[in-house]
Amino acid sequence: MNGQAAASASAGGILVYDPSNPNSLNQLTWLDRSGKALGNIGEFQRQGMVVLAPDGKTAATLQNWRTTATPVTMSLYDLQRGGETRLTAPPLTPSTPVWSPASDLIAFGSGNSLYVKDASGGSPEERLLESRNEVMPSGWSQDGRYLVLLQVQPDAPAPALSVITNWERAALARTPD
Repeated sequence: MNGQAAASASAGGILVYDPSNPNSLNQLTWLDRSGKALGNIGEFQRQGMVVLAPDGKTAATLQNWRTTATPVTMSLYDLQRGGETRLTAPPLTPSTPVWSPASDLIAFGSGNSLYVKDASGGSPEERLLESRNEVMPSGWSQDGRYLVLLQVQPDAPAPALSVITNWERAALARTPD
């Protein structure tokens, strides 16, 4: 155990957290308020960074996240009907998935690029930004018009905060020099 846990909550108050060792196999499990297991979701696999959609109907996970195994991919779990759908494939190495307020889009970083993808999986991901620095989305505004991201600059004491506006089909963000 490395002392870290990932957590996410839906707008309806559902909490999900991942206390697991990233190099071990784990399975998503529904728990009641007392901690009693109610049921499992998906299969045992190396996964982490579980992020619930705001509507509580879907969860995004990263397979092989923070492990020595490759490749890292992102999958979505349909929490109402069951089933898992892979959302990304190599050569992308997704990190830090962030849901849009309407639960229809998911933004994620992959190295020095920021992408957004339709959560239905019906269209390819769209690159919104390419930077000289590692890019990690942090959140969306409530109205879905702004996307906040961090850019990790190797020699800076802290990541640079950026906001993308009018992100729909035309990113207007500038990367810091």
